[in-house]
Amino acid sequence: MRKMMALVMVIGCFFATNIQAADFGTALAIAIANVPRGADVAGMGNANTAAPEFSSNNPATIAAAKDFKLGSSATYGRINFGNGPSINIYSGTVSGKLPRGVLEVTYSKASSDMGIADFGLPDPDFNPGLKLNSVSSLAFQYGLRAGKDLLFSGDELYLGLAYEPVFKSKILLFLRGMEEVVLKSDGYSVGGGFLYKPNKNWNFGGSYSYSRSKDKGEYLLVREIEESRSRTDTYRLGVGYQVLPMTLLAADWQHLEIDGFKNDQFFAGIEQGIVKDFLYLYGGWADSGPTAGIGAYLKNGGLNLAYMQRPFKDLEQYLGHADAYMASAYINF
Repeated sequence: MRKMMALVMVIGCFFATNIQAADFGTALAIAIANVPRGADVAGMGNANTAAPEFSSNNPATIAAAKDFKLGSSATYGRINFGNGPSINIYSGTVSGKLPRGVLEVTYSKASSDMGIADFGLPDPDFNPGLKLNSVSSLAFQYGLRAGKDLLFSGDELYLGLAYEPVFKSKILLFLRGMEEVVLKSDGYSVGGGFLYKPNKNWNFGGSYSYSRSKDKGEYLLVREIEESRSRTDTYRLGVGYQVLPMTLLAADWQHLEIDGFKNDQFFAGIEQGIVKDFLYLYGGWADSGPTAGIGAYLKNGGLNLAYMQRPFKDLEQYLGHADAYMASAYINF
């Protein structure tokens, strides 16, 4: 989820003198990149790149959704870490059909209580307390159908662009002994994606995003300031297959490059209808843990609930096991 990518850079500022700095900063960046956009896709393992009708980081998918003129959605998520803070995530999205294509605007915000990060130091009291006071972002996605009957009769190609002009970490506070450090970050992200539907049962998609941020760490006790810059490249390829009229399978492969560090992950999920066009169950595997969800739909809206167990394995050695809960509601006109 690019909406919290601002955190990645400021971590490096604070831990510049800690031997485990790169490890924690990278682990946090990986976790942030994998926060689902909505409870619908969270329930099916966050496999979203080739899944039209689902919340997705692939901007091409919004143009392949069912016909609508105007839509809006709201999502609340809570991530509880066994040894770290509990993070609350809020987001709201408005989508509108243009003369050509679909435009989607999303505003997101996150905050947390105070938690203790475990860096394996000899004195547990020296491990820093971690509190996320505020992180916010504004993001735009635009998608359109770029072609039909290109390779096969009835096939369709969708293309999309994503632009996040600003994401901010207003204040991220660490406490280390008697020292307080305020971390701030500002950045942007751009990207694009495609979705190819050779027929009504198969979907193939891909997306790429580039994020850059400028960070500042202010050591209040000694009145020192450190600044740095960071870059994250995210690649995703996905496939979706409508096995039966009410059974959809989806899988994603993701490749992250974070300031030279490379990481590969796999996501998979299933949507299983119980009552056609009304009640659906979801299950999946989000790289390191199982997921589950349920969705109830009406003609012009719906509600999704999801649970993810241990979705951020790279952070576990610092913040403990995580459990994520998400709820999303939407309405279309």
